[in-house]
Amino acid sequence: MKKYWKLLLVMIVALMGIVVCCQMTNNKVVAIAVNKEQGTTIDADGKIDLRKFFFIQSLPYAGSDAHIDQNDDSIAIITEDQTKKLGILWSQKQINLDLAFTLEAKLHFNSKNSTPADGMAIVLQNDPMQLSAYGTNGSGLGYSGGDTGNYYIKNAIALEFDPFVNIGADTNLTKPHMAWRIPSAKYQGGSDHKGVQYYDFTAINTQWLPLEYKWQPDSNLKSGTLQAIWHGLTTTYKINDYPTLFKGHKAYFGFTGATGWESVKQAIEFIDFKNPGPALISEKKVLNSEGHDINHQMVGEGETLNYAIEATNDNGVDETPGGVFADVMPAAVTYVPGSASYRIKDSAGVVKKQIKLSDAAILKNGKIEYTEQAGLAARTKGELDFNVKVNAKTGGQTIENVATVYDFMGLGRATNQVTNQVALAKIGPVTQTVADITAGGQPDSNEIAANRVGDQIRYIFKTKIEGDTKATLPGIDLTSAENAADHQGAGGRLDANSVKDYPQEYRLNGGNWQPLPHAAEVTPNGIQVTILPEDALQSMVTIRLKSVIRKK
Repeated sequence: MKKYWKLLLVMIVALMGIVVCCQMTNNKVVAIAVNKEQGTTIDADGKIDLRKFFFIQSLPYAGSDAHIDQNDDSIAIITEDQTKKLGILWSQKQINLDLAFTLEAKLHFNSKNSTPADGMAIVLQNDPMQLSAYGTNGSGLGYSGGDTGNYYIKNAIALEFDPFVNIGADTNLTKPHMAWRIPSAKYQGGSDHKGVQYYDFTAINTQWLPLEYKWQPDSNLKSGTLQAIWHGLTTTYKINDYPTLFKGHKAYFGFTGATGWESVKQAIEFIDFKNPGPALISEKKVLNSEGHDINHQMVGEGETLNYAIEATNDNGVDETPGGVFADVMPAAVTYVPGSASYRIKDSAGVVKKQIKLSDAAILKNGKIEYTEQAGLAARTKGELDFNVKVNAKTGGQTIENVATVYDFMGLGRATNQVTNQVALAKIGPVTQTVADITAGGQPDSNEIAANRVGDQIRYIFKTKIEGDTKATLPGIDLTSAENAADHQGAGGRLDANSVKDYPQEYRLNGGNWQPLPHAAEVTPNGIQVTILPEDALQSMVTIRLKSVIRKK
């Protein structure tokens, strides 16, 4: 915290005729920054979109300049390295203080000034203004009253990180420090700072340093302990009666920060928030029409897949306040209208409740999102279930999908990834029919048994294409020992080369005979026919070849 010497400096400068703006008060409107600095690059342990968890104050509140880094959604800039800035963000929902929690984050300070100031703080608060709560900028660090103002956050406790070197006999905060403080209207010379730990700002300037911030209530649900570990320093604070301090058993959690006459860039990276309530363990499954798990298995075009997103309340006692199930459809599949439902299962997997969901309520721009309002009892599971169909012309592609379950705090828990490879069209069994054709072109009544040298033989091969993409029929050898044996009694032999002398035709199920497509290749060793989507969409394909029996 700064000393009153700054006010004296203001007076001296004013007397010299230099126009200087006074320290910003909280009722002054300050536009939110539009042109942000280049995003900070770090090796992050995890990526969480801060907007899912925090409400970031901006106009018309206290003139907060806090904003999300333009290159990384898990980073929030509390203040830029500019003077007279204020940054505030709060958890969108309150934390139940009767339950333990742990925050994991990284703090970043960066200043070109020799006297960086003023600092930032982690704050737990149950102020009547809730998400609109704010404190004074400058030495108020955005949570307290500071030197000049009486704006402060009520029913709260703050852990401040103050890089400023205070000067004066009435303060014991002579070095950059972190300390616990109950916010108040006025700065109290440092005597109200508890658990003070000093650090060297030069050593941490420009770095990202991990922070672990813990709350552990006692079994009496009245007292509890806060602990913070940062930059090799540990500090604790015992709250003897937290229901009185916070005027209840719940509080918002957030970060505040400010600059005044000096400046410092201050930012956080949000890593994780553990155990804000009963744990939701999320899982994703992909099933076939029979309900069997087909993760990592081949699927076909046109095939219907069942996606199940599960969230299990793994807590043995408490009920969760709710959750949000979200899934973005992979490009290779399309949602099956009317297929979505939500189920509640007990620990044995027995469905206790099922709700049919409206497409209009849960589906938008290829994303499914369902909010569980009622909560999940201990050891129960919520499951969002819906079908998708594998799109046409996706053969050879890989379908990958990860869903997200957001807990009641808005913190997302990604599921495992499910993966399916789309096969080229499946080809059904190939059947073969052989018949004799007389000189008149009609089938002989005795068929193959009546063949003669010079007779034409008709071969019909049938198969079903089970898919939407191109497929190649397997080779069919017209000179196989089996086929040759059929004609031995005619005193001749099957001339496979003669297939080139006669029409080769094919037809779709129920269609007229048509010439074989250009993709067909007829050789003495067999036939290879490529069936295109427009030819064989879920159709029976019939291939007819004509050969001839010649003399031996």
